[in-house]
Amino acid sequence: MGNRLAAAVRELLVAMDVPLAQIDSEIAAMGSARIARTNSRSVLGSMNDMVYMADAFLEGAVIPDGILAAELAMAEAPCGPIGYRAPRDVVVALLREVR
Repeated sequence: MGNRLAAAVRELLVAMDVPLAQIDSEIAAMGSARIARTNSRSVLGSMNDMVYMADAFLEGAVIPDGILAAELAMAEAPCGPIGYRAPRDVVVALLREVR
């Protein structure tokens, strides 16, 4: 997995107050992850929605400072492929299961 993605995930999880030990574990697990196409139109639609939201949140923002703020705002947006829950809520619940 790319270093930039891992760094961005680390920064976002720190901002979400995830314990550092869990962050380190998640980043290590990302080392074997691969990025590929999706066959799900729902996932593709949600990804496109996130692009539009990011554009709106970043309009006039100072980059890179505005990126984390946009990520945190988008983490609160309901997302269809995860049952219209907020990504932040899903992350917190999944990490709670791992403890």
